Amino acid sequence: MKSVRRVYFYLVALISLEVVVWGVIGLLRTIFSTGLAFQGADTLSQALALVLVGIPIFALHWTWAQRASGESEELVSPIRGTFLYAALLATLLPVSQNLLALANRAMLQASGINTYFSFVGGNQSTVDNLIAIALNGIVAVYFFRVLRESEKLFAPKDHYGEIARLYGIVWVVYSLFLVLYGIQEVIRFIFYQPANIIGPAGKEFFLNGLAMLLIGTPLWVYSWNHRQKVDQAETQPSVVRLVFLFLLSIAGVVSVLTMGSLVLYQLILWALGSAMDAGTLLSRIGNPFSVAVSLSVLWFYYGKWFYVEVENRYSGNLGRSILRLRNYLLSLIGIVAVTVALVSLSNFVLNVTSGGMILDDALRSTLSGSLAALACALPLWYFIWVPLQGEARQDTELGSEARESVVRRAYLYIAIFAAVIAGMVAAISLVNTVLFGLLDHQNATFIKNVLNGITDVSIYGILLAYHLSCLKADNAHKRDEKLGEASLWPVLIVLEEADPRGASLAADCEKNHWPHKFCPPSKLTREALSESKVVVIASPSEETSEAFRLVSEWEGYKLILPGILPGFNWISIAKFDEKEFSHTMRSITQGKELRPYQRLTTWQVIAYIFAVIFGLQFLLMLAAIVLGSIFD
Repeated sequence: MKSVRRVYFYLVALISLEVVVWGVIGLLRTIFSTGLAFQGADTLSQALALVLVGIPIFALHWTWAQRASGESEELVSPIRGTFLYAALLATLLPVSQNLLALANRAMLQASGINTYFSFVGGNQSTVDNLIAIALNGIVAVYFFRVLRESEKLFAPKDHYGEIARLYGIVWVVYSLFLVLYGIQEVIRFIFYQPANIIGPAGKEFFLNGLAMLLIGTPLWVYSWNHRQKVDQAETQPSVVRLVFLFLLSIAGVVSVLTMGSLVLYQLILWALGSAMDAGTLLSRIGNPFSVAVSLSVLWFYYGKWFYVEVENRYSGNLGRSILRLRNYLLSLIGIVAVTVALVSLSNFVLNVTSGGMILDDALRSTLSGSLAALACALPLWYFIWVPLQGEARQDTELGSEARESVVRRAYLYIAIFAAVIAGMVAAISLVNTVLFGLLDHQNATFIKNVLNGITDVSIYGILLAYHLSCLKADNAHKRDEKLGEASLWPVLIVLEEADPRGASLAADCEKNHWPHKFCPPSKLTREALSESKVVVIASPSEETSEAFRLVSEWEGYKLILPGILPGFNWISIAKFDEKEFSHTMRSITQGKELRPYQRLTTWQVIAYIFAVIFGLQFLLMLAAIVLGSIFD
């Protein structure tokens, strides 16, 4: 209940704080403007309403929060920490934005360009920005002091650690956006070719980018270096930092290759005879090229830091799993893009060859897009997938780990699922085309549509067959490994040959390839025990007392089978169950902790039945949507 109450009070305090701050800002802007008549009565009334309503609400909730902070539990609450850092963000980000507006407009005005073309704050004045900077700065200083006083009293940095780290990462992302956007705008200006219209000659791109670099670069250098210093001083790894670096490394690769494909698209389009001169070509490739150059920072710089973070903080299997997740995700993106490009390219070839069509603008655009996407996606998939396959084909512990990886299994099943669904949709479309042509009429595009459908089904079928073969190879390796491991665990079944439980145990051993042999309790010897690693013996009785003595002296895994003894009752085990034996043996061979076999209860069975019914309904609904979209 306390957590819910904290969320309420701090959330209302944060919202009302913003209402008051921007209400006062609006009021001051109205006072220092050219007059009430210029601003309008509605602007003044709105600002007054925000102030008059927001102040009592904020005062009530913040007073409660400050009074409750006298308790150590409240002071170190993550909810309070989230509020304080959110208040700093809500006030300091506007300070940065207004500084950017001041610098941006000043540069445009100095160059004689209308401030309307400013990246931010084009319709504002210097007074407007200064008021916003001053008021937000005052509030930010207040909450900064509140945060520092809390740290002096109870050192809540241990509790606010991830919150503070997330706060710092927000500043890194914000300043990085300004830097990358600034670089992109400067490069864009180099490629800019002015059109035959009245207006600026592209210099606003350069000045906007320069202003963003002026504000963003020192902010990024400070925020990133501060984060590096703090994180490197920490002994424990940070999930927030890892996710941040992971996302930036993925975004860098995907963004650069996407922009690169757009540049290639324009170049191929021009090479195929599109009606554009050199100036138009430069203008068209300027924007994607500038974005690709700026985002290459994410690829190379933060990709390097991602690897450094994983190597330094996450050793062993965990670190390799994180790297596999990144690589398999990139491989999945690459194979999807390659498949789409191949489908588009094959359809283009069939459209041209079967229909006798000339290379017009539409077909030229289709061919250029397909070739550009294939040229960027194929290297991405190939140079990542081949090392992953090589790792999984090794007959070593590392290869076994790669084959058993949940990430690899998920990748293969996602690829198989996508190939099946896409192939099913393509097959339905093909069958629909054939049946409609046979039942109604065959128009001039019938053969072309059928060939397109066959090609699409073939591409998806090849994709499916390839990933199924990869999965089959993994399973074959896994089966061979299990056979080798199972041979190392011989089982001695100490039962009479007439005991019906022995047949069940023997069948289970044969199924799992565990070497086994029978030995009656009366004939048990130390030599027989020395040849085994697991001994299964029935519950004690007068006939098996000597066998029990030998087994108790033997060092190894001892499994006892429940039975009915006069005067004794088994707790939680009513009768012999071969599933319990299989579960225990697998735990032994895999080095896991021995735990009782969990049998399904009636309610669990009912829950699984309802889950299956719901899943079937969902699949039927999905199939209906797909079929409806096709036949409509």
